[in-house]
Amino acid sequence: MKPCPNVSCICVTFNRYDRLRTAIDAFLKQTYVPKELVIVDDSTDPMPIDVERVLAANKRSIKYVRLRKRRTIGYKRNKAISSSTGDVVSIWDDDDIHYPSRLSFQIRSLVQHPSCDITVVGNRALYHTTVHSKRVGRIPKHVHDAWWYKGYLCPSMTFRKRLWLELGGYRHVNKHEDYHFLRKAEQANAVIHVSTTSNFFAYTVHPGGVSSMHAYLVKTI
Repeated sequence: MKPCPNVSCICVTFNRYDRLRTAIDAFLKQTYVPKELVIVDDSTDPMPIDVERVLAANKRSIKYVRLRKRRTIGYKRNKAISSSTGDVVSIWDDDDIHYPSRLSFQIRSLVQHPSCDITVVGNRALYHTTVHSKRVGRIPKHVHDAWWYKGYLCPSMTFRKRLWLELGGYRHVNKHEDYHFLRKAEQANAVIHVSTTSNFFAYTVHPGGVSSMHAYLVKTI
């Protein structure tokens, strides 16, 4: 692998432009280059002017794909990756927190471990948001959910694009898509590098999210 491979951050979204704007800002603040952000959007709401402006101002590094009808998250993941140009893919969900060092940290892991196919966060640090409060916490080990696979935080994945091709892409589903992708990768003997620090990424538990059913189990740290 090149010392500085081109990374494609893929962001799929639907009717939450406030979160999308935050995800775009996080991408633009990344210390790593070269990179691109590929957004696949099947929203029914009109795009706010501020989002239109930031997309127009960053056409060289942000690719925006608008779908005419609703699609599954798995379909949109595949559409984003097939529209990307990078050798490495990084999941860039619009409702998670991506610190400026995220890409630098995860790409360094792939470069330093040439046989590695995927790098992923392996601890349970989360960022829990509600209408009234924000706090950092952990989910207890006994909790099993679609965003955890054997202790791996699925939405934190960064992986080589060739692996996506070899596995035949994502399932066309609206839930558990990253879980199934990671499980399929392990079954295909992909090499997974697990980071025990998450100071570059935080998974967000929030009302309306897939993980909101377990929000009450978050333990403050």
